[in-house]
Amino acid sequence: MEHFDSFVHPSFSISGRPHNRESLKKYALSLLDSHESWQQLIGQFFRDWLDPSPHILIKTSGTTKESRGFKMKKEALVAHAQMSCDFFKLQPKDRIAHVLSSDFIAGKMILVRALTRGLDLWCFKPSKSPLDGVEVYFDWVSMVPMQLAHSLPAMAKIKNLLIGGAPMSEQLKSHALTAATSSGCEIFVSFGMSETLSHIAIAKLEQNKAVVFKTLPGISISINSESCLHIEAPYLSELVKTSDVVELVGTNAFKWLGRSDYLINSGGVKLHPEIIEREFSLHFKESFFFCGIPDSLLGEKLCLVVLDQHKELAQEQLKNIRFSIPYYKPKSILAIPDFAITSSGKIKRKQSLMAGYEEYSLS
Repeated sequence: MEHFDSFVHPSFSISGRPHNRESLKKYALSLLDSHESWQQLIGQFFRDWLDPSPHILIKTSGTTKESRGFKMKKEALVAHAQMSCDFFKLQPKDRIAHVLSSDFIAGKMILVRALTRGLDLWCFKPSKSPLDGVEVYFDWVSMVPMQLAHSLPAMAKIKNLLIGGAPMSEQLKSHALTAATSSGCEIFVSFGMSETLSHIAIAKLEQNKAVVFKTLPGISISINSESCLHIEAPYLSELVKTSDVVELVGTNAFKWLGRSDYLINSGGVKLHPEIIEREFSLHFKESFFFCGIPDSLLGEKLCLVVLDQHKELAQEQLKNIRFSIPYYKPKSILAIPDFAITSSGKIKRKQSLMAGYEEYSLS
């Protein structure tokens, strides 16, 4: 049976305290005895990492399909971690904060980066504002948009901030860049998935500039006939075929347009709801998404989905909005009792509609 040499960098530390393989084993056991589930997940990962098995279990986020698990070689995680650390110029003893769930790939990879690059790892309970009250300065932190929205003051404590897990609204982007300018923090947006071991492309967030993702060194990209992104990476054994529709910008960069799963064909016009959502988010601050439902004339018609209590507000806002393309104006509002949400804060669109909705025509 193949074994894995569970490499722990000699400079690796947790909250300033150095750890080697033996001390990390004891620390993992103490976390497994914790009453906090987020600490148990970290302890379990450390224990799995130190196990001689060459593989580790990865769980998908479950945004578009049911969450599933698959095995990945630990060597692949190490290779990706080094690529990511190189991109952000992380050096041994640099301090990073871990504020994501260790149940999914983004959180697991933070642990791998710290273990294999010799970083000083500070772990905090995943929450809306995980760095509240923390007076430590960090060289690198990764958050989801929901955490960023509640952590703008904390940017003064961060050198490099990576945002992933869900799209950012235009309003949040503007607020974050304003806060970053005054604090000296640089903000990056990631593109990746469980199957690619988190991000394979990064975009630096800049005021009044489109988000263009550039691939990490060694990553090759292409598209199929439907403009869906295909990814090749030296640490992966096979081509990753995604449902992400992109516009290529040269050979190693792209603009993300949306997912083919959500594409709406309304009277022969193909609509990407994610593009429309970015426009609408400038005017509507509550949770929402756009979708298509069957229509006898158009085949599918574009609809705006909001919570029951926000229906009237959405109607009023739509009266005053001039979309960049007329087709972006929805034909109906679908009011639902609640949104189904993933652990990273993304809306599960199909599941949200399964509980039923009331339709209010806008035509």
